[in-house]
Amino acid sequence: MARKSRKNIEAATPVVYEAPTYNTAGYIRLSVEDKRKKGDSIETQKSIVENFIALQADMKFHDFYIDNGTTGTTFDRPAFQKMLCDAESGVINCIVVKDLSRLGRNGIDTGYYIEKYLPLEMSEQELEDLLYGVIAKQAQTIMNTDSLGDMHRAEIRSEQQAEYERLIEKCRDRKQRLYEQFVLCEIDAATFKSEKAVADAELIRLTRALETLKTESAARTAAKAADNERRKLAQTALAESKLTRPLVEMLIDKVYVYPGNRVEIVWKVADFIKYDKEVLISA
Repeated sequence: MARKSRKNIEAATPVVYEAPTYNTAGYIRLSVEDKRKKGDSIETQKSIVENFIALQADMKFHDFYIDNGTTGTTFDRPAFQKMLCDAESGVINCIVVKDLSRLGRNGIDTGYYIEKYLPLEMSEQELEDLLYGVIAKQAQTIMNTDSLGDMHRAEIRSEQQAEYERLIEKCRDRKQRLYEQFVLCEIDAATFKSEKAVADAELIRLTRALETLKTESAARTAAKAADNERRKLAQTALAESKLTRPLVEMLIDKVYVYPGNRVEIVWKVADFIKYDKEVLISA
């Protein structure tokens, strides 16, 4: 680094961290058998891969590598081998596929290629510990939430609803009494019309207020049911001491692990986690 005169030192310029951009390949494979499946066509796979990459700010599309009419039981495929060469030479450092079966049908060999060319920077145990830590923290937060306030508000809403119903019934009785007074000539037509209009307006106001209260009560009842379900999930999560398959199947949809130990979790249960996606940086 060049030396500078202390007399000419300027204010330091803040360093702005720029997330790395990954040169991303899209791998497409279609076997003879897969050609009968509409969802696995070349165009469908390309569309899925293109749409996914387009949504990722840190991915720059490089090219497609396409093996058409090639079985997934062998890895001796022209486009696949070309893609591996480009990965080794640094031309690409990220690969997107519609699903892992496009890479290969042999799970063990597929895992070998993933580990060799796209290795994780954290161990499987570290990833599991990270995921369970997030789940346990959220579960504890849910369990620590006091629901007594909700119960008290529910009692108040119930009392308000009963009061509105009482006032509506009273207003209807008033209208009935006005009609009887008019029939018995106890009040004239003008008085009957005037007071009836007042009673009608009040009845409309009370009825609308009651309907609004009922709608709000129904929404809060549904929210309470969802909260009870969240508490059940939280109790189940806290009963475990580590990440288990039932816990994963219950709460996690997908987990993406990127270079730099960036982990993106897509949750199955939106009500359990505040956001349907969560991005973490593991130490």
